[in-house]
Amino acid sequence: MPNKDQVYEIAGTSGMPGNIPGPVGGTPIVGGIGKAFADLASWGGFAADRLRSTWWGVAQGGDAIQWSNKVYSVDLRADLPQFTIDFLGTDETTAKASPYNSAYYSDGLPKARQTYYDVKFDHARRRCIMVLCSAAFGVDATFDVTDGYDTVAHAYDPAGTWAASGIMSDGGNTLVHVTTQDPRNDDIYITGVGGVFKKWTQATAAWSTPLRGGPSWGFRGGCIDPTRNKWMYFDGNVNTLDLTSWASAVGATSGAAIPAYLDYAAPLYDEDNDRYLVFCGDTAGSHAGTVHAIDPVTRVATKIADVPMPDNGWLSKVAYFPKLGGVAALPGYSSNILFLPTR
Repeated sequence: MPNKDQVYEIAGTSGMPGNIPGPVGGTPIVGGIGKAFADLASWGGFAADRLRSTWWGVAQGGDAIQWSNKVYSVDLRADLPQFTIDFLGTDETTAKASPYNSAYYSDGLPKARQTYYDVKFDHARRRCIMVLCSAAFGVDATFDVTDGYDTVAHAYDPAGTWAASGIMSDGGNTLVHVTTQDPRNDDIYITGVGGVFKKWTQATAAWSTPLRGGPSWGFRGGCIDPTRNKWMYFDGNVNTLDLTSWASAVGATSGAAIPAYLDYAAPLYDEDNDRYLVFCGDTAGSHAGTVHAIDPVTRVATKIADVPMPDNGWLSKVAYFPKLGGVAALPGYSSNILFLPTR
């Protein structure tokens, strides 16, 4: 095992063994190309089951051509982690014949979408919670729905099981929302350009609006700092909102220079070292992949690693796993998973 802050690749995680949906009229495709197949959109990522150190990929398609709402996962506790199919989902014929102006295919299952930062894991319910249906397949529109995938029953919840956030009609409409989750209780927070902040309380599965007229955040990532009870959003400055008073603050960083391009970056809170880690970079525009650590109090930044450029940014392809003592990151759907030990 490498030392703390030394990035290494988890061998054998660049593909996915087993069958994946095949072309119309054809048989399923067999072999290790499922994770890199053309029906996966790279503007998205995973729900992280922190208790079982497992990543879940749910309906990672969307836009004009990526139709598959299949579900797959990887258990990072395994001696040789492998991506595996959990649910094949809607077939291509049904997907492409479904009405465009809907968040669901005609079989009732959620449409493939670009998940951006918007898929989280509800540990008590053992579900992936999908907030919004952004860039839905076939129509490239965003629908204000909340969907679930039951990882025990291996099935999507019926449409309408979960209440919608209301953010699209409440002044928070933007293409890429800032969605994050509190590791203490699995509450989910979302905002978009417009300064409206929504909260999904895990215990009640109900949405509320704790703040209007707040700062305008979008296209960049955030994280919950449980030590300070704050939501941190990173755009080159450390922006915070107190989760009790909803008071906001902005502070500049010093120390190592952080890349100026931060769209689709992935900030997270490192619970082992009380610091923020910011994964930067993007293949679009050839922005180099880097990892920086930021002290939450002094805001001094330190560069700790160079990493491969991620396909269309990191988004939710980065997660801290407390039981593993580190951070997993996936630069692209044809690459191996990277792991950064934090202890």
